Amino acid sequence: MASKVIYTVVAVAGIAVASGAAWWLQKPKAPDSAAGNGAGAGKPVTVEAAKVELARLSDDTQAVGSLRSRRGVVLRPEVSGRITQLNFTDGQRVRKGQVLVQFDDQLPLAQVQQSQAELSIARANQKRNQELVAQNFISQRSLDESAANLQVAEAKLSLAQATAARLKILAPFDGIAGIRLVNVGDYLKDGADIVNIEDIEAIFVDFRLPERFQNKVKRGQTAMLDIDALPGRKYTAQIQAIDPLINADGRSIGI
Repeated sequence: MASKVIYTVVAVAGIAVASGAAWWLQKPKAPDSAAGNGAGAGKPVTVEAAKVELARLSDDTQAVGSLRSRRGVVLRPEVSGRITQLNFTDGQRVRKGQVLVQFDDQLPLAQVQQSQAELSIARANQKRNQELVAQNFISQRSLDESAANLQVAEAKLSLAQATAARLKILAPFDGIAGIRLVNVGDYLKDGADIVNIEDIEAIFVDFRLPERFQNKVKRGQTAMLDIDALPGRKYTAQIQAIDPLINADGRSIGI
């Protein structure tokens, strides 16, 4: 009885082994990648990541410009005359309204005095004629003539004073005087150059950019400035004006 039980167990075990072998042989093979993953299981995969952020794209450009003062003028006389005074030195700082050049004004001042005397007489005549007309001693025509003479006298005085004033040249604004081109005693014709005055409290840079920047450049934008005479130093500038006219030859705009 014992031997029969042993044979039965062995037979059952044999059947189980045979069934397992048959199942294993019939099982589909896994892809090579699966085999590879199985061999390297447990190793992390390296992945690069970056945080998404909002940023403004810049369209930078470079240009060569020219420096100039904020304001500049060349002093020139409006009338001819001889210089009697130069009240400044080369490179001196001058103030607005300061008398820089004085021309000979003896004759114009004499004309002013003469016109003042004539005006006084004309006023006196007009006042007297008004009283006489009120008393019917003279006609209205005489009063009108004296009134016209008074207007002529006033005009002559204004002309003489204006001529005398033009013999003084004043500084139009605060600035630095350049190198003068004349000396005391020189006789100048109207329009002759005397000296330049420059206001350098602020410096402007004139330059040009391609026309594609016309709608990109705005007033108030910041520009970085390098000056050849001052190497290694950076300056910050601000856009003040944009020329709306595009240059037909170079297709550029002035800044």
